[in-house]
Amino acid sequence: MKIRTMTIAMIVMLLVVVMGTMAVMPATATMATRDVPDECVEAGDDFTVTVTADDYGGFGLVIETLCNGWEYKGVTGAVDDVKTAGNTVAFLLMGRGPKTFTYTVSAPDDQGACCPISGIIRDEDKVDHAVTWTAEIFVCGGNPVSTVRDLSDQTVEAGSIFTVTLTLTANEDIHAPALNEDLPAGWTVTEMDNDGAIYRASTTEWVWVAAMSSGDTRTLTYEVTVPVGATPQDYGITGQASAYDVDPLDISGESTVTVV
Repeated sequence: MKIRTMTIAMIVMLLVVVMGTMAVMPATATMATRDVPDECVEAGDDFTVTVTADDYGGFGLVIETLCNGWEYKGVTGAVDDVKTAGNTVAFLLMGRGPKTFTYTVSAPDDQGACCPISGIIRDEDKVDHAVTWTAEIFVCGGNPVSTVRDLSDQTVEAGSIFTVTLTLTANEDIHAPALNEDLPAGWTVTEMDNDGAIYRASTTEWVWVAAMSSGDTRTLTYEVTVPVGATPQDYGITGQASAYDVDPLDISGESTVTVV
């Protein structure tokens, strides 16, 4: 009887120790990482993007966003279903991770074209988490610099504020790169993050004094205030990138804002 009592006591103590250990273990966080080619890709060629996801629960959804002209071709690996809608590709993951899959993208024929790939992983609780290592892929050759514009909102109200992000990529070694934006009359620009550039408000121009090596990027953001009296219609934002001994080149990406 005494032996039985001691054995039970030992089991209880063991459970207390185990439960205490479990209580202090750190909670895992949903994660997904992306791996892309380090070098530029040839015009019209296919390349692969590898994604690894974990700690999303019983099922997860990885949603990747490509750019216009960059075509999703297919996927291999631990993916249970794929849905596409325009430039967005959603990969369904059933069962717990870690899971790794690789999808193929066809680059456009436009030399110097650039695409910043972004994405999220949605866990079983429908909470979104960013896929880390945002990828910027560009096509070899072509223009010495390429720049992509991203608008936080393309449908806005008069008097509202939206954010513009410009990502400049050096496709070869360049000096004194610059960006210039042309906005509708009366639309006000406010500096946010110049990424080391000098801003000239009179010409809505950003200039970097330092040189950039091939493959380097610079990203700047600014806010735009739409006039209170803006007429409901479509408005265009245009701009150019240049550098020392490099003629101005048009900025690609999103360029239309609709005032409603």
